Amino acid sequence: MVEGLDPIVLKENIKSASTPYELTHLLDSAIDQARLVLYLRETGAEKYTIFLGKPHAFCEDHWLEHARELGIQDAFDGGKCRS
Repeated sequence: MVEGLDPIVLKENIKSASTPYELTHLLDSAIDQARLVLYLRETGAEKYTIFLGKPHAFCEDHWLEHARELGIQDAFDGGKCRS
């Protein structure tokens, strides 16, 4: 399983992009996704790959909040938001 772009969210984000930088970043994400699909196809891995959205992509604060709820806060590695 690979985290993939949500086409509906991508479309809405492109429509609401307020700066050329934001639009460029979004289009770069789409290009990266296309390159990945082409690579998977080239290597034969496409048939073994499922693209899904990542339902729990928490930032640091929310990760810690949910980790505490589960009693696993010691597993936190200090990562930052990557969205």
